[in-house]
Amino acid sequence: MDKTETERLIRHCKALAERAATAPRTNAGDIMQSDSITYRAIAMELKKDDAPERLPVLMEYLSAPLLYFATFWYRRDLLKDLRFPYLKQTPRRVKKIGICCRYLRNGGAERCAALLMEIFAGMGKELTLFAGEAPTEKDYPCPAAVERVVLPQLPHERRTMLELELKKREIDTCIFFDHAEWITPDDILTARYCGTRTIVQEHSLFTYPWRIGDPRIAEERDCVYPAVDVLTVLSRCDETFWRAYPCGIDRCMFMPNPLTFSAVEGHTVPKEKTLLFVGRLSRDKGALAAVRTLEAILPEHPDAKLLMIGRPDTEGFDAELHRYAESSEALKKAVIFTGYTTDVAQYYRQGAILLMPSAFEGYPMTLMEAKAYARPCVMFAMPYLEAAKHGCIQVPQGDEKAMAQAVCGLFDDPEKLYALGSEAKDSLAEFSQERVKQLWTELFAYLETGEDKTGLFADTVSAEDKVRHFEIMEKECAVAHQICMNHASYLERMSEKLIPLYLKDHPLAHLLAKLNEKFPRLCGVVNAIFRRKKQKREKIMPNGFPSYD
Repeated sequence: MDKTETERLIRHCKALAERAATAPRTNAGDIMQSDSITYRAIAMELKKDDAPERLPVLMEYLSAPLLYFATFWYRRDLLKDLRFPYLKQTPRRVKKIGICCRYLRNGGAERCAALLMEIFAGMGKELTLFAGEAPTEKDYPCPAAVERVVLPQLPHERRTMLELELKKREIDTCIFFDHAEWITPDDILTARYCGTRTIVQEHSLFTYPWRIGDPRIAEERDCVYPAVDVLTVLSRCDETFWRAYPCGIDRCMFMPNPLTFSAVEGHTVPKEKTLLFVGRLSRDKGALAAVRTLEAILPEHPDAKLLMIGRPDTEGFDAELHRYAESSEALKKAVIFTGYTTDVAQYYRQGAILLMPSAFEGYPMTLMEAKAYARPCVMFAMPYLEAAKHGCIQVPQGDEKAMAQAVCGLFDDPEKLYALGSEAKDSLAEFSQERVKQLWTELFAYLETGEDKTGLFADTVSAEDKVRHFEIMEKECAVAHQICMNHASYLERMSEKLIPLYLKDHPLAHLLAKLNEKFPRLCGVVNAIFRRKKQKREKIMPNGFPSYD
């Protein structure tokens, strides 16, 4: 792009920005009309061959939400070059808070949102919940005074409605919980564009996008997170990661989730040898690994049983899980599926040990709940978890035999079981409700004064801990990258990009593709045979789990 074209583009962008600034934005029709003009203009510029050179000019003059969304749809490859700057806002009182959470059920982030609304209501804040659905019977309870606004799913309609509601309700601060939803970055920028302060809660491990085979999420958050007022994370290790990350966020702090319930009085070890698995019945949560662990325990402790508390992730995996649980008479009697419930306290009273065979976690609420009932946890190694430092036994990832041995060791030694449970319960003091409320009070004080008087964002991690954090990050990033490269959804997206290019240069491959269209069943059988052979060659680790060793 030469000098003349650059000057033309700047004039064009200034004219668009001036038109948008003077256009009325008091109703949905006006906003949609104004935004559609700017959006189409941005899309036209992004479709040009020299779009990367035009991006800085577009960023400087035009609406951030519209630029982000146009780039998201038309030139996703340029998201890595977008970095929306932080614009410090005038300090003012935190009075009316918007809680942006798509659902209020079936998840740790969703439960955290409900619990925080209870805390904020107790602090005298006015709350509005921006959700993706109307209330359901399965929702976690929240204060009656909370008003719910159901946002539409279509992006332009959603952006328009969110802007109108933020202005009408005079929301001064928005807290975002849906860290992995594709629409969340657009919501964040819309709030910033309206002059609303933004707090983003990262509710999972820093390598989450690669773990689920979708590194595009990392590109999206890299665009937007530098612009937010505060980023909260769930471990000191995550805090170190985000400070050292290329987009380097200084306004990042460790913020534990509130407890589901406080520590109960007294502590007794249940007489029955009952294991608990609490959470979504999915592969990444280790539901099948929990059943296999019990299978290894039964020869030594035939009276042991396992309560599986939660709803299935998918019908296919649920069928596989039940088949395995019914594969022997001993397992069939010992595994009990309770289904989903919001009243988990009754099961913590029955259980002796919590099993957590997850591949990864951000801040497992179930672990905190077990601690409240003085129940120790045997888990696959997740050294980045703050709550796993006390009252837990960590075994190598995927090592079901080691997990079974650890459980048997506790069943064989009731004194050790009692001591580990006491340690778990005592460790809750660091994550108490009072501590969480204090941190949020200090955070609101920072937003109201613009001064970090209590050192919320001070880098207090010791040099020794930083070395440990970087070692954990290095291993975790390597594991997550390996998982991503072999993840079905990632491979599918890569094939969608590469196949058209391959067909263009290879006529024979084009012919095979045509045969596949005409004879899909025959080609499907051939592909299945090759896939089975490939899987036999590529067995990297037992049970498909990564290793920290």
